[in-house]
Amino acid sequence: TEWKKGASIGVGSYGTVFLARDEDTGSLMAVKEILISEETDSAIREATREVDLLRSLKHENIVKYLGCHVDNKAQTLSIFTEWVPGGSLEHNRKLFGGNERVVRRFTNQLLSGVAYLHSKNIIHHDIKPANILVDQNGVVKIADFGSSRLINSATLSSGSTRSLHGTPNYMAPEVIKQSSGRSRKADIWSIGCTVLRLLTGGPLWGDRHFDSQAALLYYIANLQEVPPLPEGLSPEAQKFISACLQIDPVLRPSAAELLKSAF
Repeated sequence: TEWKKGASIGVGSYGTVFLARDEDTGSLMAVKEILISEETDSAIREATREVDLLRSLKHENIVKYLGCHVDNKAQTLSIFTEWVPGGSLEHNRKLFGGNERVVRRFTNQLLSGVAYLHSKNIIHHDIKPANILVDQNGVVKIADFGSSRLINSATLSSGSTRSLHGTPNYMAPEVIKQSSGRSRKADIWSIGCTVLRLLTGGPLWGDRHFDSQAALLYYIANLQEVPPLPEGLSPEAQKFISACLQIDPVLRPSAAELLKSAF
């Protein structure tokens, strides 16, 4: 399809996101541009297959994938998705100011989308408020769930290579330690951190300061127990977050199980 790139609307995992217009229909969409190195035909075919898979996913609470394009000259992989005009929960966090009733509504939609992805054997790898969009009707749309799959399909440029998929404040201990393969339960930990952020504005470790990202990663990787949750949370919220933040991933409930919780 012919398309025209507009203004940058954010920097997501692995690449920059732009607003774009479909020249055939006039509709708006989001496009993420990812730098790739010397791509091979097989890598391009694999990336295209991944996008075809992602396009087949249909759920109210996940962003729709529309297609992809490889620009050999610019050495970029462009991934097209629906544009969600409301912005992210991180961007809009102050609008609902930790209102538990609103956060509960968003959380249930998040869990519904994640449960669907997990049922399709897709692990998000980077759940956080910045990757949870909300449309003008207050409907949550999970974004960026295909990026790590596509990155693994194509060859990243050296400037974009990342050894760990995810964002430190939302990464499970076992992911940082790389003690086991990435599982659905790592997404559950990230959901707990996300809900805590939406309700309190802070990360799990509160006011604790870390001099570097490496120090933060070391702290999370070596947690023996989860720090006490902030005061002011309802018993239901405390129970929900604590269930997500079990150090042992085996003890964390699934997204489908969390949907049945009181929160």
